[in-house]
Amino acid sequence: MLSCIINLDTRPQRTTMEAHNMGVTCSDLLVGNVVNKRRFFQGFDTEFITYIDVHEPVPEDALRELNRLCDCVVLRKHSKKYRGADPFNVFNDIAYLQALSQARGEIVAHFDMDTACFARDKDAVEAWLSHLESYRFVSYPSPCSPRPVDDASFGKHTWASTRAFACKREWLKFDVLERMLREPEWGWEQFGEPVRKLNWLEHMLALSNNESVIYPPRCDDRLLMFCWSAYHRGVMEKLNGMSFDEVRDYVRRCGEIQYPNDCAALPL
Repeated sequence: MLSCIINLDTRPQRTTMEAHNMGVTCSDLLVGNVVNKRRFFQGFDTEFITYIDVHEPVPEDALRELNRLCDCVVLRKHSKKYRGADPFNVFNDIAYLQALSQARGEIVAHFDMDTACFARDKDAVEAWLSHLESYRFVSYPSPCSPRPVDDASFGKHTWASTRAFACKREWLKFDVLERMLREPEWGWEQFGEPVRKLNWLEHMLALSNNESVIYPPRCDDRLLMFCWSAYHRGVMEKLNGMSFDEVRDYVRRCGEIQYPNDCAALPL
């Protein structure tokens, strides 16, 4: 079984990505994102899990639909407290870790709220997942394949982007990862010190797994996986009802997927 985990939140609406941890958030992505991933994994034995960081109340109609679509819906009131620290400086990464812990499948796939995925067919998704035969993590297709970015400041270090990744559940060492988030210096002593010390979960995932991560080459005629750098209400719902070719053509009209894997929506 595959566990598809989608991190959602109800922060005030923001239709443009502004900075790290300040991506697009829109109420229609709560349900639209789950519908999108159910279509993406059509034909797979999949459980669907949503973990909602609740800032403002979840609309009742959205909550009813999420309960219908998902096997597990977690609502967690937003808090920056964790194990005696207030604020805990990587509180968002603890939420990621707690979301991942809900998985019951052998394969775990994780997506952020602003990540959209479209595949021509099941074979395209299986090809993406097939990288797990050689790597511990597969992330989104990248023009810098097999790396996420062309940035020498990271040295040889890479990361499993929480925007989108899949792995075997056995590589999620929850006790180790939690300690790495709480005591990053301990993690660097255990697994090696990266050139840029970023104590985010996506970096700790890779570091604790021998940097075994691949960003496959992009093949936009078979698979599209991107984050919204700008969004318009209703776009996801309409895209979810389109054929793959129609979605691909729409993304082209938006100016293609831009580095590293962003798309600026046009109204539909």
